[in-house]
Amino acid sequence: MHNINEDQILIPEIDLGAARKNQVDESYLVALGGVIKYIMKRMFVPGGGPRSFKARGTRSEIDSFLKALGAEKKYLDSFMKFGLDSPKTYSNSRKLAGAAKSFEKITKLKWPFK
Repeated sequence: MHNINEDQILIPEIDLGAARKNQVDESYLVALGGVIKYIMKRMFVPGGGPRSFKARGTRSEIDSFLKALGAEKKYLDSFMKFGLDSPKTYSNSRKLAGAAKSFEKITKLKWPFK
């Protein structure tokens, strides 16, 4: 059995300023989707492992990402608990739409979930 050293653990990283730097291409979008998938999996899967990741960008880019991610989680939690027709789920859906729109406006990136 091999021992894993701390320097061998890769922490996913996302650059939310890529559009501002004209660095958005297909490989960036694939990587962005992969990091968000990683984060979402750890938010919902019991024992999903460490929830750490690195985000680069301006304070507003990072804040808008975290708000959209949090709104996504609240929406999915209410959907799973109350169903799609619940007023709580509908309210969280509107909040998510607002957070996603803010993220898109600030970062010039599309929120990957619709």
